[in-house]
Amino acid sequence: MSFFDTVRIAFRALLKNKMRAVLTIIGVVIGIAAVTTIVSIGQGASKLVSGEFEALGTNVILVFPGQTRRGGARQSGAPTLTTSDAESIGTECPAVLAASPIVGTAGQVIFGNENWNPKQMQGVGQDLSLIHI
Repeated sequence: MSFFDTVRIAFRALLKNKMRAVLTIIGVVIGIAAVTTIVSIGQGASKLVSGEFEALGTNVILVFPGQTRRGGARQSGAPTLTTSDAESIGTECPAVLAASPIVGTAGQVIFGNENWNPKQMQGVGQDLSLIHI
């Protein structure tokens, strides 16, 4: 059987089973679109995570205090890091250019006739301007 005969038989089968051929084509198109979409989403997420790490820089380390556990549940108990810990890291580690503590709380701010109640306030050390966060 020659190549021409094989192609002729294939076209005859496609014309005889038009619905099957159309459904097969739709299935192939949907499959290719699904794979392309999943790969694109994966690459986009990878670029997003890489961008976040690059935004921090390769020379910045953020240290957060630990959490306590009681009965299997995590609780934010007493802070395990203090401002003196940040000062000690800055003075005793020669590879550290600057260290700044960050303290967060909620409260009320009153200045003059203004009364403001933010959900979160943060205080930082004087060396934060040297750190590029």
